[in-house]
Amino acid sequence: PYWILTDKLLTRKGKGDAVINDSREGGCRGRLELTVDGDPLVIERSRKHTTAGTGLIVIYKGDPLTHRLDGDKQAELNKILGEGFLDFLLKTVILREGLSNKFSKLGSVARQELLENYLDMTAYEYFSKYIGSEVRKLHVQISGLNTEASFYAGDLSRLRERIKSLVDKQAQIDASLEQDIQKLVVMRDTHYRTLLNLKSSMQNTLASRDYMEKAKDKLISENTPLSFLVDELRAERNSV
Repeated sequence: PYWILTDKLLTRKGKGDAVINDSREGGCRGRLELTVDGDPLVIERSRKHTTAGTGLIVIYKGDPLTHRLDGDKQAELNKILGEGFLDFLLKTVILREGLSNKFSKLGSVARQELLENYLDMTAYEYFSKYIGSEVRKLHVQISGLNTEASFYAGDLSRLRERIKSLVDKQAQIDASLEQDIQKLVVMRDTHYRTLLNLKSSMQNTLASRDYMEKAKDKLISENTPLSFLVDELRAERNSV
């Protein structure tokens, strides 16, 4: 917020601002500009006023209000700024009846001191409560987020354990499958060697059968003595 006080105390006189305090006109103008949740809130007290009115103008979101607000606008301001905020503004900008007249008649040093006292006490007290309330709300939100984060962390931990269990189980299945494959390979090689042996044995058997058939035919056709034929067969068999 910034303040426009008097020609002697004015430190932020903007372009187009007139001399604020003029005792001949019987008053001084106050102006306070705030930003509340991104929306402008302007409080002014007009240069001229009477004891019957303070000349207070409140402009919120570009909408001029009065200190006597309707229910909806009052509820909206109370919700955003807190109960009694307009009373705080009335005190802070020195806009109450009687006090404003007295304020305009004081010297510049007294006006500055009076204003600083109001700012030190009223504004600090209000905003310290307001900020404290907001901080407590944030603490509640943070606590809720921490609880939610802890909950999700537990879920994540359980999910990681489940994934690890599945990976370990899959590794066991792969190892068992590899062992089965190796066993099948050994069985295949064994069966192959057995088949080769059977083939060789069958070939030998067929050769022996053919040899016996030839020997029988020779015995019948030549009428060879049996002892001679046996010796000959033995010799041929040994040569095979």
